[in-house]
Amino acid sequence: MKYSYSQIKTFGKCQYKWHLNYKEGLVPPPSDVMSFGKFGHKMIENVLYGRDILHDIVVGEGEFDMTEMQEIQDMLDDAQTVVELFLKTLPLSDWETVEVDGEPLIEKKLEMDLGRGTQYIGYIDWVARHKSSGQVWLWDFKFRGSFLPDWTEELDLQKPTYMKHLYDLGVEPIGTISCQIKNKAPKVPTLTKKGGLSKAKITTTWETYYQAIIDNGLDPADYEDMREKLAGNTWFQLSRSFRQPEEIDRTWNEVFLRTVDKIETQWSSDTPPPRSIDFMSCNMCQFRDICIEDLKGRDTEDLKALFNRREKQHASKDTIQ
Repeated sequence: MKYSYSQIKTFGKCQYKWHLNYKEGLVPPPSDVMSFGKFGHKMIENVLYGRDILHDIVVGEGEFDMTEMQEIQDMLDDAQTVVELFLKTLPLSDWETVEVDGEPLIEKKLEMDLGRGTQYIGYIDWVARHKSSGQVWLWDFKFRGSFLPDWTEELDLQKPTYMKHLYDLGVEPIGTISCQIKNKAPKVPTLTKKGGLSKAKITTTWETYYQAIIDNGLDPADYEDMREKLAGNTWFQLSRSFRQPEEIDRTWNEVFLRTVDKIETQWSSDTPPPRSIDFMSCNMCQFRDICIEDLKGRDTEDLKALFNRREKQHASKDTIQ
């Protein structure tokens, strides 16, 4: 069995969701946010390797119908705009990528032996050393519609488990950085009926707004007040957490491994696990309707048929992500 962080996180949120997603093999369709994030991660990886930002990113015919092709291309363009905006703000020249045995720690595949024929798998986004301070940090890039507060970085389970792997490789970061990046490009302001630009506060940058002023042949002096109004709009946020080795060990042993033990017990059980039923757990759950109808004693096979299915999983040998 190979465990991913996604499986561990799902089990922690709701064991019944884990049961439907992993044991029954129901696969929700990918969301636009997931696709945007994949594009963004690949672009950042390309830049960190010194490649062209669009290297090895292809939207090919035959993968989507023509309507989807245009939507995907628009998403790709937006992702490039956002990543380029982020890279202009973050001085990459202040950082250098850490290497292990000559291999840069960029989108590094993680494989940790947990014993009993099990592994923990994942990908480390970036490990970098700040040149002036010499501090090594584990970076994680997240593309989101709205940013989580800085304190949530302390509650992140994924990065401490990745730090455990880095310790085993002889790399000792002093902490983790969550780099949250907006999953939408800055909006271009619209013209009013009078031919001017709308002064409504929109999700954009002053640079984008200013370019629209110039493109429409307007006087920048008439819109100077928008500079301050848009100043609070940001497209990325860095949240840092210093982490001591004791925290890493306790997170690994008392949280991560104990959760793995519970999952392995559930794999061998014929009884579905308990459910976490409340607004926060169920609001965005793709399996909500199945769960509700099942509680009412109704047949749910038609609802389950709306999902793709993995092949039947066996805890002894399959990779489940």
